[in-house]
Amino acid sequence: MSRRDERGFTLLEVLVAMGIVALLVSFAVAGYSSQLQQARRQDALNALFSIANAEKQYYMDNQLDPAARTYTTDITALTVGLPVAGGVVHSREGHYDLSVTACADAPITSCFVVAAVARADSPQARDQTCHTLSVDSRSRRTPDVADCW
Repeated sequence: MSRRDERGFTLLEVLVAMGIVALLVSFAVAGYSSQLQQARRQDALNALFSIANAEKQYYMDNQLDPAARTYTTDITALTVGLPVAGGVVHSREGHYDLSVTACADAPITSCFVVAAVARADSPQARDQTCHTLSVDSRSRRTPDVADCW
């Protein structure tokens, strides 16, 4: 039997096949990571809208005199059931820290901003485009990037 009749793969063929597989795996991992970030972002959106709704309910329920109505910066005063650790309110899955402040152009009596900031110890901290998400009582959302919402 001559060498030409032997069956099998050459080293070059095996290396080319391994290179192609490695390239396909790198594309799959990048796509998977992007989908995970997007799924974890939903954790923040759920918390933001839950707090915004609770703020509006607080505004209507806790003030008998319409002239004295106000929002609150104390998330724990709202009935949203989010975890609190070290005095900081977190999203349900723990990827974001949450806060409520007055709008930059109005007092807390008439406008609030709910912000979700990706925690430094969370994999979501690598989400550069949508690292900080916020919504205010006027339904303005930041960042103004469709992929974040």
